[in-house]
Amino acid sequence: MKRLYPPILLLIIAILAYGLLIPQMGFYWDDLPISWIRYQLGPEALTQYFSMNRPVWGVLYQLTTRIISQVPVHWQIFAILWRWLGAVVVWGIARQLWKDKPRFALGAALLFLVYPGFNQQWAAFLYSHFFIVLFFFLFSLLCMLWARDQPNRYWLWTSIGMLSSALNLWMMEYFFTLELIRIGVIWTALRAESMTIRDRIKRAFGLWIPYLAVFILAVLSRLFIFNNQVYGISLTEQLKTAPIETVKRLVESMLLSLRLVIKDSWMQVFQLPDSLIGESVTRTYFIVVITALIVAAVGFFLISREYLQPYRKDLKDAVYAIGLGILAVFMAGWPFWLIGFEPSLAWPANRFTLPFMFGVSLILVGLIALIPWQSLRYLLIVLLVGLAVGKQFLWADDYRDDWNTQKSLFWQLTWRAPGIKPDTLLLLNEGALDYYADNSLSSALNWI
Repeated sequence: MKRLYPPILLLIIAILAYGLLIPQMGFYWDDLPISWIRYQLGPEALTQYFSMNRPVWGVLYQLTTRIISQVPVHWQIFAILWRWLGAVVVWGIARQLWKDKPRFALGAALLFLVYPGFNQQWAAFLYSHFFIVLFFFLFSLLCMLWARDQPNRYWLWTSIGMLSSALNLWMMEYFFTLELIRIGVIWTALRAESMTIRDRIKRAFGLWIPYLAVFILAVLSRLFIFNNQVYGISLTEQLKTAPIETVKRLVESMLLSLRLVIKDSWMQVFQLPDSLIGESVTRTYFIVVITALIVAAVGFFLISREYLQPYRKDLKDAVYAIGLGILAVFMAGWPFWLIGFEPSLAWPANRFTLPFMFGVSLILVGLIALIPWQSLRYLLIVLLVGLAVGKQFLWADDYRDDWNTQKSLFWQLTWRAPGIKPDTLLLLNEGALDYYADNSLSSALNWI
């Protein structure tokens, strides 16, 4: 029962954050056109739809849509399931890397689960498939760590890990360059083994080579067999025409992205709804943060040396977590930086924060581990997770309102104008709906 406790706790938090309102949720944004293509035109049309950019991902959609019917609540449950499973795997990875720190591992998984940089969980038909691909990547890391710890089952876990890695690399590009953090995960796992630097490097590359071969094969296939015909790499041409300006813009974009996914995303949990925000509240936030920093700094210098002795190992583990997290967030952004996209906290561009979730969680839990007092660490984790759960619930309420507005819109349309003929053009003022864009409403109209 003790082993089951962290996954059960993660499931409870997932339900509190994302599941309380799902019976009242619907389809949003790309949920509508993609589901219309699949359920109205058939699986062959879905294959054609994804043939231009993600053909293997289209196969995944064909599999899931044969199992799950076109009912929003079914997809909401499905999406929560995969987000929870991803968090369970993050917990497993952290448990393997920091075996003597179960609460540290649970903290990383909780922060990953409720990451507030992404607020589109309820577009469940679309993003359940994102979380499946992210699960494949994370599970491949866990299989690699299991293979290291179980030499008698090395090739079993390595084979499963290579397959999971390949599924991530061939399905979509969001988590493609995250594969390169694998060497950092291996190095972190080997940190406690007594060996020379040369032997450590040799051991690390030995564990990495099977996955490196899969990655190189995936890169070659994207270069010579299949490349994304929708989003092309624009950085190469820009470097030829204006190299200095391009490098400068790239560095600025990277710094902006890292600040956004690490700091700005989490600052959202301290924001009250617009109707409750006032100047005094904002000032209070700054006072509380500054006071907490001063107290922590003074306490650190006043703490006894005897207490700091066991803290030194915690400090080393925290530094490794922060370092691995920094590597992960640095590698996460390249699929977007190379094509001129930038992560954003605005809808719908905050989907670009998904690859950063793992790295940000490690950085944050590592920073919290720098605090000498355990009780304060636990309190801070609980505070952040609780605020993030509350923020996600507020976003869920917004999505529920948007679904009700959409239903009302089309109910009134069919009641007031039942004789609309095919090929009729309808113009709609923007502003009534927040989570619909592009051609998403056209598919709903076509369905009706």
